[in-house]
Amino acid sequence: MDWKIGLQVLESGCCGTGTYRGSNCGIGDYDLCYDPSTYMYWDGEHLTEYANSQVVEQFWNGGTNISSPLNMKQLFELELDDEIQIKNASEYDNGALADE
Repeated sequence: MDWKIGLQVLESGCCGTGTYRGSNCGIGDYDLCYDPSTYMYWDGEHLTEYANSQVVEQFWNGGTNISSPLNMKQLFELELDDEIQIKNASEYDNGALADE
């Protein structure tokens, strides 16, 4: 994915302890970043709200380098072709699909 979306910190969490703030978020003494929207990870396992929104945006509107052959928006906009539905139904009724 193209992460030129304002994320500046990709290798450590916003909340936690340890070298990469990857554990103990909210437990005992832990560090908390100032601006979570610049971090990819909230803690050692979870994306920040901003990073999640960007992932969803890419799946919804992204190009074929993200979701191929269609993105989620294109899938929702698909209309089923009546002719294909009728053809598939007649093949099923004639046993053509049962033989496969």
